[in-house]
Amino acid sequence: MLEKDYLDPSAIMDQSNDAIDKLLVDVQAIELAEKAISDFMNDSSIKSDAFDALKSSCSQYKTVISNLKKANESDIADFNSLIAFVGSELLDGSVIVPKMRQALSDKQEHDRLSEENWSKAQSCDDPYEAAGYAAIAGYYALLAANDHRIYSYWKGKADKYDSIESSTKGLFNAGLAYKSACLADPNDPNSVGLSGDVANNLVDATFKKKFSGRLKDLDDAETIYQKVRNGEIAVDDLTEHQKEMIVVYYESKHPEDAKKLNEATRKLDEAETTDLKVRVYSAPPRYKDNFINSVNDVSDTKKTFENFQKGKVKLEKLSDGDTAAAVAWYDIYHLDEARNMTSNLYPMMKEGYDGHVNNIKLLAYTAAEPYKSAFINNIGKVKIDELHYTGTSYHQGGKLHLNVDSMGDASTATAATYVTYFHEGSHGVDFVHNNPSMRYISPSGDSLDKCLQNEVKGVIKDYAMDAMKDTNYSDEKKQQMVDQLTKELMNTTTYDSSAKPTFNGNSEMRALYDEVVNQARDDFKYSRSDIYGGYTGDTFRGNWGHDTISQKRDGTYYSYWIEGTVDSAGTTITPNPGPDGNVQYTGAQQKEFFAESMAANMTRNETDLNDYNAYGDETKDMFNEILQVINDAS
Repeated sequence: MLEKDYLDPSAIMDQSNDAIDKLLVDVQAIELAEKAISDFMNDSSIKSDAFDALKSSCSQYKTVISNLKKANESDIADFNSLIAFVGSELLDGSVIVPKMRQALSDKQEHDRLSEENWSKAQSCDDPYEAAGYAAIAGYYALLAANDHRIYSYWKGKADKYDSIESSTKGLFNAGLAYKSACLADPNDPNSVGLSGDVANNLVDATFKKKFSGRLKDLDDAETIYQKVRNGEIAVDDLTEHQKEMIVVYYESKHPEDAKKLNEATRKLDEAETTDLKVRVYSAPPRYKDNFINSVNDVSDTKKTFENFQKGKVKLEKLSDGDTAAAVAWYDIYHLDEARNMTSNLYPMMKEGYDGHVNNIKLLAYTAAEPYKSAFINNIGKVKIDELHYTGTSYHQGGKLHLNVDSMGDASTATAATYVTYFHEGSHGVDFVHNNPSMRYISPSGDSLDKCLQNEVKGVIKDYAMDAMKDTNYSDEKKQQMVDQLTKELMNTTTYDSSAKPTFNGNSEMRALYDEVVNQARDDFKYSRSDIYGGYTGDTFRGNWGHDTISQKRDGTYYSYWIEGTVDSAGTTITPNPGPDGNVQYTGAQQKEFFAESMAANMTRNETDLNDYNAYGDETKDMFNEILQVINDAS
């Protein structure tokens, strides 16, 4: 929608209804003329060669009258469609577009102020001053979120206008075609229609201008083809005739491509075949050649893609050829997504890891929303910096350090093979948007950190209450023990898995601690082992997770989960407590939850997905809110 655009449904409805009334009158007049000519031609009361010749010459008038009647009937149907499409809402671009522009400008300014105060909070040594800056940052983040809602409201109106414009642009083409059949071609003695002199009395100057322009467009297939290739015209905006022209033009120059695609599309209907051919022939060479060389049967390839998407077949059961064909087919219909994935995966493609590239693409293309859009629309901004990193893969500053050699043979790879790629790639997506996993505050004032902490506290309480169910402790004592246990677990600063708190010699608390911790270590695997461990000083860590005391590539140590400093030996953390005296978390918990949850949903690896589904609804709802923020900004 442009600022000059304006749609008044009432005016259009009135004009359309007036036009329909006039066309109906014309149809009646045409029918009377048609009957009169038919009666004249069928009159047998007069017999002569001259009269027979006159009746024979009337046949062209009958043809023209028939086409004019069809043109009017088609235009009546299109006017009715126009009335249905325009709806009832006045859409004024001079109001809508400035409102969108202002809301977007406000959002950018509030995002800037939020980031500015957030940076001050992170760099501030005074915890009270830092909390103040963080509160201000949260306030501006809320304003930015409200600005986005305002922008979305006005954009919805602009999109509605664009949708109406798109839906109605093809109207009246059929009527125009019938009218064009009324014109005789002076260069074709066999053409059916009236001469130019008679036609001038049947059509107005506007029609002749439109018809002349239409013929010019239809004659220039190469121009249209180049515009589609250059992105000036979308395939979806082409008429069926223009698509057919492009196919004829391209195949006349590339008969071998035509032969391959004719074989690959043999099971498709004509319209789908033509549409697909235009997309293939006009695609960038990388995707065009990949399709032509990989897809032998489009119908079978579509079925392979759909079956994989529905979970009917696992990655390791697909042949390399089937995977390559499915990816090539999807790429042709979604070139923007293909470009984003290719931009990120190019280092792997350059070194010949096409099998892994196709496996990764197929997993991404078949993932569910909103995970799919959040990943694909942003991964092109994330770069693979190292492909043969020998340590543990990691992300830093929008760059991935991966070990492709650990992926093994692509032919036998499973979904689990690519969990690390999607995990680190999702860290990159989070980074591209300035880590909303850490920074997002919901309209109700909640955050992912708060949700995860509540979840860990809830687990501690559930396990503790279950452990005490057969005791004769009072409800008050049980709650006191839960509170004491929670405080101890979530403020652990001694990261030795064998170390245990003394609880000042309280044997009941020590026994409860042992039972709860042992149960947690048995139950929590993978994502929850990592995240729950991160909030409990690795105490709840089961078989997998990040070390709280971690080592950089230069050999120095740092505290991963809580704010604090690590001694040179890498054995002790000196925490930086918050105003309440409790440990302060670094935000790594939220970032790891985001990456692990994205990887689970992008790969659908059963183990990781089951672990993700075990999180509470509050946590998963917050995760989806963050994804919505990312998708809105992408």
